Amino acid sequence: NDPNTATRQYLAVQDAVTWWPVRLVLCVVMCLSFFHCAHRVRHTLVDLGLRNADRALIFICYGAALAVSIATGVILRSL
Repeated sequence: NDPNTATRQYLAVQDAVTWWPVRLVLCVVMCLSFFHCAHRVRHTLVDLGLRNADRALIFICYGAALAVSIATGVILRSL
């Protein structure tokens, strides 16, 4: 476990992430994951008995996914 190996691996990942196509793919994959998670959370809460709050759950779950997606895009763009 050479410390230089960890440094080289870190630099290799940093070089890959600073290339714009990699950042774009990361952003797309992460945003799709956020919306998939929001969808599953919403349906789970509806199945647990919150059927009357479905409109609020749509706003909260997908709004949170949108907010986190925008934050992800901003963070990845700043790298």
